[in-house]
Amino acid sequence: VEPACVGGNSTDEDGYCLEGHEGPYCNICKAGYTKDAFRLCKSCEMNTANVAITLGGIVCFLTIAYIFRLLIKKYSRVNKLLVKRLKNCGKIIFSAWQIASSLPSTVPTIPLPTNYKEAVGVAQVLNGNIFQLVAIGCLTRGAFTYYHQVLCLTLIIILACVVLYLMGRGRDEMRRERYFNAALALTYLTLPTITTLLFGMIPCDTLDNEKRYLRADYSINCDAPNSFLWSIYTAVMILLFPIGIISGYSYLLWKNRARINQPVEDREKDHKLMAIGFLFDPYKPEYWYFEIVETVRRLAMTGVLSIIAPGSFTQLSVGLFFSIAHTLTVGVVRPYTETRDNILSFLSSCQLILVFMSSSFLKYQNTAEDPYDSAGMGAILLFSYAATFVSFVAWAFYAKDD
Repeated sequence: VEPACVGGNSTDEDGYCLEGHEGPYCNICKAGYTKDAFRLCKSCEMNTANVAITLGGIVCFLTIAYIFRLLIKKYSRVNKLLVKRLKNCGKIIFSAWQIASSLPSTVPTIPLPTNYKEAVGVAQVLNGNIFQLVAIGCLTRGAFTYYHQVLCLTLIIILACVVLYLMGRGRDEMRRERYFNAALALTYLTLPTITTLLFGMIPCDTLDNEKRYLRADYSINCDAPNSFLWSIYTAVMILLFPIGIISGYSYLLWKNRARINQPVEDREKDHKLMAIGFLFDPYKPEYWYFEIVETVRRLAMTGVLSIIAPGSFTQLSVGLFFSIAHTLTVGVVRPYTETRDNILSFLSSCQLILVFMSSSFLKYQNTAEDPYDSAGMGAILLFSYAATFVSFVAWAFYAKDD
């Protein structure tokens, strides 16, 4: 993380490391400090206030989600089409914003405008990584490593899915299908975050002293005796999450492709498809498989991108390529049933193109510290996101009269 190394000729770490940093490449936090979303060490006193703000944001988010749920229950009886449109549009926006909020983890040294960085920091709640939202390093005094974070998050998701499965057993078919659909939604929401963390367990950096440290956490020696066991755990979880979940999605869609590939009005009456409606509902019948394309895109923009040399032009170029490829795919294929969904998905992809183009420009021109250029680019990015959200609200409002 370049900002952590302030430079200088001092042989003392305090002379060339940013306050709160120490160790190889100044990439370890001192006691009383913990890393933020951009991997910079912040004082625990400062993070106490941040935790309070974050928890307040989570409460607001849950409150909005609860109100949204109440509205869905209210209008689902009189306007099922409106509820469907809200869900589909919300899913598109969430997917794009989740990718953008994961950039600090995926591309830790990505040059971003300061005002846009602040917005990305607030949006970390979309990743669902509770150990990043809460200053866990302060609570555990540095004992909670990257290994522990991966272990806890993967087990929590597995346990949650098992609980949903058990809650659905022994109930009527409709309730069982709802619990199964909830489990699918949970995997959809958390898969990019889990995949990014798992791929972060792979790359190690070899320093001048020939020692190898985990790129995601320089307090972990890759040649330690227990590293082999963690490698096995990582391999198992990669098989279970990114590979297993995509395979599961593919199996469910392929198995039911004939039922899905029928007129929208007919398939909506097919109650046997209710359990997997989350996977195909927004798309035209002939594009019953497009959720697989979308999932692969999300994983490529998070997990796969994270194993490329961080902050390099290669990494930024690959991210830009993925964004352009998805934008062209949506623009040409138009897989969504609703025209507004195709437009919203296209605009969301264009936002990611703007992010990677801005980052490449700032890196090449070295203008990240220029107040005018940095603020201007950040304003453009923030405006694009605000415009997308306003479009979503406006379409939802007018959709009730369609």
